[in-house]
Amino acid sequence: MKYSQFGCICAAALMGLAASAAGQAQTGAATELPGLVPPAVVNGAAVAAGSFRSAQMLRLVFGLQHPHITEEEQFLEALHTKGSPEFMHFLTADEWNARFSPSPRDEQAVVDWVQAQGLTVTHRFANRLLVDVEAPVSAIEAALAVKINSYAIGGRTYYSNDRNPVVPAVLGNIVHSVAGLNNIQAMKFGKHGFPESVFPAYSQGLTYAVGASGSDDGDRTKLAADPGTTNGVLDPTALYSSDAYDATALNALGHCCNPLGGASSPPATRSNGARPRIASSFAAVWRKWGLSSTIRMRPGTR
Repeated sequence: MKYSQFGCICAAALMGLAASAAGQAQTGAATELPGLVPPAVVNGAAVAAGSFRSAQMLRLVFGLQHPHITEEEQFLEALHTKGSPEFMHFLTADEWNARFSPSPRDEQAVVDWVQAQGLTVTHRFANRLLVDVEAPVSAIEAALAVKINSYAIGGRTYYSNDRNPVVPAVLGNIVHSVAGLNNIQAMKFGKHGFPESVFPAYSQGLTYAVGASGSDDGDRTKLAADPGTTNGVLDPTALYSSDAYDATALNALGHCCNPLGGASSPPATRSNGARPRIASSFAAVWRKWGLSSTIRMRPGTR
């Protein structure tokens, strides 16, 4: 198999690899990527529970540095500054990539290196900021000079790297981060009381897919005279202006904005008696699921 050369790495070999990597870092032959060990592992809140399965497949994402971050931030500022030559001069994706993304040469250098380490590249992106890979734990440990262990936190078991990953010095100014080395740092519900989601360490199949998308003309004069109603209130399904609808209209639409079928209730009013506008329909969905607070427009804004 492609990864068989890594399948029998023992603890002693890993310790030797780590020591070798440390020596490389001192001689400038390797670069440590800082801040990539979960705080729970660093402070001891996560209790080591032995080595993680060496044959377990994991997916990683190598993040590349933004090579022109200062110019990028200046452009974004100018883009929204009236009087600037760049004001409202939006770029296409290709124009953005040509101006601000890592060079094809740098991204290819990352691809070549991970493949040489026995990691399989599963997806590359047009903006060249990410490289998706997958490999067994043993190959990842050998490539990045880390040890991936099992850890216990609050009655649950997780996996994590025990130290920061190391990459060759030639990639030190190209690679920004490596995501996927642990499942301790995962997205959680913002509202207390919801159970923590449990995800498998690895799932076969596509790592990336493009979902449905849509757009419409933002010119209000081109809106249909009668956009439609549902249950006697304005139907906001195809509208994205915060002036177009309010919480009552959103709550009446079970197919998009009230998935749990909660009872309608009049929204709170401002001091002047006006109803606060909902900034976008997805906010109402998230409110109903308890994932986020309702987003409301600031007084006096539209």
